[in-house]
Amino acid sequence: MLAADGTVARLTRRHLAADTTPVQLYLRMDPRTMRSACRLALAMLVLGGPPALAQSRLAILALDMAQETTARAARAAESAALDKGWEAALVDAHGDVGAQGRSLETLVQQRRTDAVLLVRTRPGELRPSLEAARSAHVPVVSVMSGVDPLTALDVTVNQFEIGARIGVHLLGLMGYDGKLLVERATSQQDTRIRGRMLDLILSEYPSVHIAADLDADPARSSPDALRGILESWLGTQLQGGVEAIWTAVDSQAFATDDILRAKGVRRDQVVLATVDGGQESFRRLRDPASLLAATVVIPYELMGEAGVDALDDLLAGTPREQITTGPQMFVDTVLVDRATVPPEDEWPW
Repeated sequence: MLAADGTVARLTRRHLAADTTPVQLYLRMDPRTMRSACRLALAMLVLGGPPALAQSRLAILALDMAQETTARAARAAESAALDKGWEAALVDAHGDVGAQGRSLETLVQQRRTDAVLLVRTRPGELRPSLEAARSAHVPVVSVMSGVDPLTALDVTVNQFEIGARIGVHLLGLMGYDGKLLVERATSQQDTRIRGRMLDLILSEYPSVHIAADLDADPARSSPDALRGILESWLGTQLQGGVEAIWTAVDSQAFATDDILRAKGVRRDQVVLATVDGGQESFRRLRDPASLLAATVVIPYELMGEAGVDALDDLLAGTPREQITTGPQMFVDTVLVDRATVPPEDEWPW
């Protein structure tokens, strides 16, 4: 079906298994599509014929849609592609990088895609598939997947900036004085960087002391195991007049918030800060009983959209150097606190 602007209207591939070989298409007849169809009919009556066809096919390869942040970026990318009149194939690898690589190779070899967006994956483990895409002149952009010589660019956020923003903000809430508990997550580079930025900030403010430091990495533990670790640790650390708690990721903050509230700790006694940001973080910021005071929100939706825009430019022949300087395209984060938290189901952008 043609839209009034000459593009294919809302033709999409959705919810494919990672190793799918035949790609089945169906029309996504949302209200925008119906309006496009009406405009098309009017244009054909007035002009006497259909407009010219212009169309691109995008494969969105997400490592694991069960992860909320991955799903947010992938869904936003899909919507952005549909808004451009593209076909959009959203392929979920269910955490299997090998299956993701096979999907990429199949799409490229069978010429079923013009561009590829990788979402929160590990390009270093996809080298043969990415080589095949490069040989076929299929541009590949990634979202929060790291820099790789076989991808055009990675759309991401500046983790050093994130660490600085939440660290300085939390110390400001403490009045740059007092005792601080630190919950680190060291298995991944992004969360390690946030912790190192906190250490750098603390080196300039000696009146703030780390009372206790724990590597409680959610990537290494189940949610129940993480809660058990934190419950035991917090039970021994809250006796010395702690004013604040810094957490590397929001899953740590949520568990800490629940544990301390169950112990009767109030938000005027301890402030809690974290990173990632989502609707659960916003709900807690609006809750008068929650200890959560601030979060740096990573805009996964905006990164998904930016990835599609970058691929649009690459398909149009724009050199990578004119799209972004260096192999990374940085998207700005937003610090949200109790005063600036958006209403329910809304975002701060």
